[in-house]
Amino acid sequence: MKYTKFFADLKKDDTDIAGGKGASLGEMINAKIPVPDGFVVLSTTFDKFIKSKKLDTKIQKILASVKNEDSKSGQKASKDIQKLILNETIPTGIKKEIKTCFDKLDAQYVAVRSSATAEDGIEHAWAGQLDTFLNTTQDSLFENIKKCWASLFTERAIFYRFEKGLEKKHISVAVVVQEMVNSEKSGIAFSVHPVTENRDEMIIEAGFGLGEAIVSGSVTPDSFVVSKSKDEIIENFIAVQSKALYKKEAGGNEWVDLEEEKGQMQAISDSEVLELSKIIKRIENHYKLPQDIEWAYADNKFYITQSRPITTLKIKDEKWYKKYNWTVVAKDFNSPFFRNNIWTNFSNLSAQKFNIPKTLLGIKSQNNTIEYIADLNTWEKTHNELVSRTENDFDYINREIIQKTDELGKSFNKWSYKNIYTQNLNNKSDEELINIYETFAEKQAELYAHGILLSLLDFQDFRYIDKNLRNILKETVSEKDFDTYYTLFTEPAENSFTQDQSEDLLKLISKYEANEKWKEDVKNLSNSELKNKYPKFWSDLKNHTQKHCWVYYTYAGPAFDERNFVEFIIHELDSSGRAAAKLERFKENRKKIITNKEKFIKKNQLPDYQQN
Repeated sequence: MKYTKFFADLKKDDTDIAGGKGASLGEMINAKIPVPDGFVVLSTTFDKFIKSKKLDTKIQKILASVKNEDSKSGQKASKDIQKLILNETIPTGIKKEIKTCFDKLDAQYVAVRSSATAEDGIEHAWAGQLDTFLNTTQDSLFENIKKCWASLFTERAIFYRFEKGLEKKHISVAVVVQEMVNSEKSGIAFSVHPVTENRDEMIIEAGFGLGEAIVSGSVTPDSFVVSKSKDEIIENFIAVQSKALYKKEAGGNEWVDLEEEKGQMQAISDSEVLELSKIIKRIENHYKLPQDIEWAYADNKFYITQSRPITTLKIKDEKWYKKYNWTVVAKDFNSPFFRNNIWTNFSNLSAQKFNIPKTLLGIKSQNNTIEYIADLNTWEKTHNELVSRTENDFDYINREIIQKTDELGKSFNKWSYKNIYTQNLNNKSDEELINIYETFAEKQAELYAHGILLSLLDFQDFRYIDKNLRNILKETVSEKDFDTYYTLFTEPAENSFTQDQSEDLLKLISKYEANEKWKEDVKNLSNSELKNKYPKFWSDLKNHTQKHCWVYYTYAGPAFDERNFVEFIIHELDSSGRAAAKLERFKENRKKIITNKEKFIKKNQLPDYQQN
């Protein structure tokens, strides 16, 4: 066949001859997605029609007269070009092949849809620009095909060319002829939530009758939010539908008023929503891109009538991921872009999770200098709310902030190790790396959402814990002892993450520092030389790096490698004192801090809440 191809003979790479819509339907048919069968009148057929009727030169001349800022010029060009196309007859050879395909399809009614060759990609979404004709019969088939060809030159489509910078690009149009599903109910779906852009959530919209009613915005559909990971409906909205679009007996469509009882019913059941969600996930997994899907339901079966990439997600429109070297994504999470994203997320999460005022904060960067900025008015409101809760519940900080932050930190550390540290990111696609980053940002935002609250209690001009400590000490110790005890109670009895790293590094050094040759070699040999000469040391160093690579950037910066920690070791070896002795002093100092705190509390008989 020269002018047509059945869906089964098309793949997603055939957009140049089948347009985005036709290629997608072919791809899904071959992927065993439930798609109504059909064929495509190829874009090369349209080109042949234009040339055989000597319309190409005339069309280009008319398009050249269009001025982007002059709407009237577009109106006239559209009218003139469409008239040229609709007044011509389709050549006999093309009509004969289309008729053969229609007979083979053996469908009384078909949908005839335009499918532009620049259609439905990430960059150019022609959806809504071109025409569709539902419930087409053999009698109206060829006229509707010509109307689809002509719709490439509607006023809207012409100006869309200019808007997207396509006015000089050759654009053709294929026509999809697809068996018509006489749908009892239908709708659209987005495999990623189009508003929140949450990739674990999909949206399914459903209504009675033909899907054109929902696509055109003529009726308000039921709406369901489905969690992909949990396979459950997490939110729904059931609309009242007063009318629906149905096929007429003689062909074409008509609006039908719905009885009040039916109009108030849920268009598809919860079990049907979940059945459809599984098909949507299959489609997204097949394309490896978020999808905008049209579906229909008839005779107890779901059918997919169209699927195209979602073009409204910021991640696609702004192409921000192209600005970064994603092969080193794990080592570049400290850029202002990433940090602002995480800070905004955790600020929103803090407000939601703890029902507190939203803090406004962010980062600005100039000449590679990062400056953290905050709206202190919003921070003061949050601070006051947390103070109120703490005074009414003295265990609030420990229970709701410290313990949960610790739990989230450990969980985040395990996830980072499994999904970033141990992975070869060079082998992952941009899409996979974007997903890793987005999950990373969500998890870190949740960690920060809890951890930031302690800072909000004692931030810049806002002092709560520090103020209470000072008041307690002023009441219990002399002025000359104040600084001593203030230092005692502000020095932690437990290690911070960085202190853990320092202590573990001293333990590592203490195992080898008696070997003077090792000390000399650490300062002078390369990584590979150290690894070959001291395999046990290198194994210990590797374990240390695995545990502490994230510490100095709290999960959000360049991960430290073995060489970074070798430099720390060299610095320690150059400082005074042996590592083993320093470790002993650390232990004694920590023990002394704990003992002195206990003595002070016992001596001054502090209430439990003041001890906390």
